[in-house]
Amino acid sequence: MRASFLFGAFFIIHFVSFNLLVAEDSTPIQDGKAFLESARKAPMNESWAVLSGRIIHKRGKASPVESPVYLGILFTPERILAQIYIDPDEKYSIGQAYYSKNEDGTSVIPFNNKKDGQSVLAECGLRPEDMTFSFMYWDFVKELDANSSPGRQCRVFLLESPSKKEQARVYIDTEYRYPLKAEWIKSSADGKKEEPYRSIEIGGFRKEAGFWFVESFQIFGPGFRTKVEFSDVKAGLSKDGIPENLLNKQ
Repeated sequence: MRASFLFGAFFIIHFVSFNLLVAEDSTPIQDGKAFLESARKAPMNESWAVLSGRIIHKRGKASPVESPVYLGILFTPERILAQIYIDPDEKYSIGQAYYSKNEDGTSVIPFNNKKDGQSVLAECGLRPEDMTFSFMYWDFVKELDANSSPGRQCRVFLLESPSKKEQARVYIDTEYRYPLKAEWIKSSADGKKEEPYRSIEIGGFRKEAGFWFVESFQIFGPGFRTKVEFSDVKAGLSKDGIPENLLNKQ
């Protein structure tokens, strides 16, 4: 038995994400491209998820800073739609097409009325699309040597962003086909193991109402570490009803 995550445009994340609901299926896959496609498989039925929690950010020797976070996601067979809400003055609308091969596949519309354009997400080293694990939909470059992360056997893939400016090494659980870790690096034609300037690690999962969720994840790089924890999670099938304001939290 294996689990294939339905990711958004982060972080959640895909990932969210984690991002993030799990559908079940089995059958070993040897071909790298086919394995990757199975890990980012589109859902057959429309569903939704609401994840609420907090972001904990630590930079250098400064004290940790906490902020609330809300992530509402709608999964359709064609794309994922999501809203990230930090507070009334900072929120983002995200769209992620499952099969797009260009930069239009991921869209981020920010709403930021903070003084001088300050952003909680940016200060925490997060991009809006990190919350839905959009890197899972980047272009396949090649499969790298298998690895473990942490304690689980993973297949490792080198993916490149639509802009061609960066790549990600993504560690996907061999049995369940969900991502456990990703490392962002500057683009390299030969795929050398450069030091990542940002990394993400999935901290845990939990099951609620028959759905699996990413419970927490960390993004870190030189001088900072940010943890996102979801303490309140809900999900369901759209045919049974969608929460009011799922993608329009005020």
